[in-house]
Amino acid sequence: MRTRHIILLLVAAAVAAAVIHSYVSNRAVTEIRQAVRKGQMGPESAVDLSLRGVELTQGEKGEEVWKLKARGAWYEQAGGVIQVSQPEIVYYLRSDHSELLVRSSRGVVSQQDRLARLWENVEIERDGGFIRSDLLIYNGTDHTLNIPGEARFDGPDLFGTASGVTVYLNDNVLRAEGGVAVEMRIRQGLNDIMEGKP
Repeated sequence: MRTRHIILLLVAAAVAAAVIHSYVSNRAVTEIRQAVRKGQMGPESAVDLSLRGVELTQGEKGEEVWKLKARGAWYEQAGGVIQVSQPEIVYYLRSDHSELLVRSSRGVVSQQDRLARLWENVEIERDGGFIRSDLLIYNGTDHTLNIPGEARFDGPDLFGTASGVTVYLNDNVLRAEGGVAVEMRIRQGLNDIMEGKP
């Protein structure tokens, strides 16, 4: 009887040790994975495919709407979402067939929903002018770029800030809803203006 108790105690101790070891190991692996995810530009969730140096194109009615290039991409099949690092997106403006370049540190593209969200160091560039923000949302249904927070403008002719900025890509129009503060720069010299020269 005593031998039986000793064997049961040994088995229970071995099982407890195995459970504790498994818990500690799994916790350590989880902590390492979290630390790695925090230190890299990769996905926040499990992915089905990981790529380096990716290029995506979206078209409509036989015309290119935008082209995306990114340093890295992670595809999550369940949500139909592509996470990207260091994306550069060229939007083709229909009104004058010019291009609008958008860059950021990170982004998520959902081709199914026709939406893209870019954040961290967002920069829109066109004709030597820049719009910078922390967040930009592309709506492929409306063909708009939305900056819900503050946008900072810096170009050859003006600089300033605004909030609630929307860029209508089809019409090549920009609208701001609030907090607009803009300063214009005069290109020609004051002497030319005083003399009435164009």
